[in-house]
Amino acid sequence: MTALDLYHLTLEGKWSEVVKAYKENATNHMMPVNSDEDTALHVAANDNNTDAVEQLVREIKQTSLALESLKQKSVAGDTALHCAAFIGSLKMCKCIIEADHHHQRHVLIEECNEKGEAPLFSAAVSGHKEVFFYLQSCCADQSLGPCRRTSDGQTVLHRAISRDYFGQ
Repeated sequence: MTALDLYHLTLEGKWSEVVKAYKENATNHMMPVNSDEDTALHVAANDNNTDAVEQLVREIKQTSLALESLKQKSVAGDTALHCAAFIGSLKMCKCIIEADHHHQRHVLIEECNEKGEAPLFSAAVSGHKEVFFYLQSCCADQSLGPCRRTSDGQTVLHRAISRDYFGQ
């Protein structure tokens, strides 16, 4: 399976075939399918396709490269968890976080994009409180690290206020 093949399958929404490709070859889990270097998992999360995310994650969990696959980043540095948090899908966020049962779940929570934003920030900037509080509960250290500040010093509160989500 080539990246172009996987691209066409995701573009056409042929998720059962994408899942089959994930099952057949673990290298497909980390294969970018578009110019943003999104994986099929990124695309499914961005499309708010919970069923596809669950099926893809189920296949990813079966490999020794599960954590590496789940940490795969787009050009902007976003993981699939960033995408699910931005969409506001608690179900997809839980599915992705709970997939890495060999590690502390905070490993995925603290993965930052190019702006230094952890998935927690993605939930905050899009105003998804339920997802935000769930992700916050998964942070290993509530007072330090990427769960609290970006690389430029912005906090989650700064982001929420800048988008007028402080009163909701």
